[in-house]
Amino acid sequence: MSNHPCRQCGEPLGRSDERCPRCGLAPLDDAAPTLDTVTYDLSGWFPDSVEELEHRLRHAQVPFTFDGGALSVVVADPSRADGLVDDVEAQFEPGVPPGPSVSLPTTDLDPLEWADLRVLLHTARIGCEWGPDAVVVGTAEQVRVEHLISTLAVAGGEPTADIIEQVARADTAALADPAAEPDEVADEAPLGDLFDAVDRLHRKPLDEDSVPALRGALAACSAAPPFGITQAWWDDLLADADSLGSGVAGWGSDEIRASAEQLLSRLRGLV
Repeated sequence: MSNHPCRQCGEPLGRSDERCPRCGLAPLDDAAPTLDTVTYDLSGWFPDSVEELEHRLRHAQVPFTFDGGALSVVVADPSRADGLVDDVEAQFEPGVPPGPSVSLPTTDLDPLEWADLRVLLHTARIGCEWGPDAVVVGTAEQVRVEHLISTLAVAGGEPTADIIEQVARADTAALADPAAEPDEVADEAPLGDLFDAVDRLHRKPLDEDSVPALRGALAACSAAPPFGITQAWWDDLLADADSLGSGVAGWGSDEIRASAEQLLSRLRGLV
């Protein structure tokens, strides 16, 4: 085999390497890497969705650039980039889920209230599709979204903390019947401890005394994600935090700090 870099991740390959030791891609005999540039229109994405995609592209060592709302990636296998974009879109920019759906009119909302509704549905990870005078959601979310639309209209486009809390925390039964007891919600206090432990490693990347605090915060975090967060995204975050704790003993300070910084950017929206 040739000793050129891997055409996917750039890892130097020896002549005896049948596959890249880093990404597992089989090298091409005596051939220069063949790279394709793929462009995606992300102009409709929210900033946190773009930030998550950037994190995953860097983690996968996929070169990329942004020009306005256009993302360009350079890869040997375009399906690899497609998969990353599709995964983030499914988690952060979900459409209407399979199954029964309902169209809810938004004609009572002015443009500011409509924009607030879009932000809040995104924050709650409620899959939807937008029309000029209505929003389509799954029937399981109908009561919650109707409550949000009516509350925004009454509040005059002011998405207060109370409104966000009502929509994010109240279960469907409680919204339909205010006298009903709300479902128990997961205790999110450990998230603050997890953020503090990661932040300490970011500031002092070689401080092994921070690892027990990180482990304790991870152990206290619920296996179920906080409201509005998908299970896959939550599992990925906990796995990255666990990797950070394991890596302190062997990683360099720059690698620890970079990993902690990425975790902090994802945790800030939860604490």
